[in-house]
Amino acid sequence: LLHVNTISLPLAIDKAVWVDDSSDADQTEAKTKQLIEYARLQARYRELDPEKITCDVTLATKPMTIGMMSGAKHANVNAGYVESKRDPDGKPVPDTHQVRFVHERQAVA
Repeated sequence: LLHVNTISLPLAIDKAVWVDDSSDADQTEAKTKQLIEYARLQARYRELDPEKITCDVTLATKPMTIGMMSGAKHANVNAGYVESKRDPDGKPVPDTHQVRFVHERQAVA
């Protein structure tokens, strides 16, 4: 499952698609680029900031993460994952989640 979304916007764009082979980084990169283009079009249509688009790799397999990171970098969008504090049993602590950016888009002058 590929997930591309906008963060901290009043109307979020949230789109996900299935990848046929989660071990195929190239296929994941191609689908990521398609999703990013979709998100950009939706952002413009909804008058949202396309610079807030983020590829969320939280639940991705390792090859999917590679493909998504590559797609995000080539499309110049953020990529990151959601992290939470954990209790002694390893379960996420409510209301402690935060986005950690692995790749941040480069400002275009």
